Amino acid sequence: MKSLPSNLEVTEMKSNSREDIQRLYQRLCDTFGQESGMAIIRLITVELGGSRIRIPSNEDLYREERTLKIQAAYLKGVSITALSELWDLSERHVLREIKRETFLSLTKED
Repeated sequence: MKSLPSNLEVTEMKSNSREDIQRLYQRLCDTFGQESGMAIIRLITVELGGSRIRIPSNEDLYREERTLKIQAAYLKGVSITALSELWDLSERHVLREIKRETFLSLTKED
């Protein structure tokens, strides 16, 4: 397995985070080639180095997308009852989703 160059070493991370970064670097190199893998890692470190960020899981992203779809359907006139049946959610939950501000909606360009 390829190792991160010493100048990009990850320090002071919780239990398996170092291994996770090594695995990500390996996958980037395997997918895009070593030069591109290194370029991606450097870009991440330049843009986010020193920051503590939370990377959303696929499940979290699905929820965000679902929320946006619920909000869009509601704005088009679909009833809360119909949305709750469509998405298998309670009407109360649909109302919360309609009112919720999402990360994806905050990052989309107008």
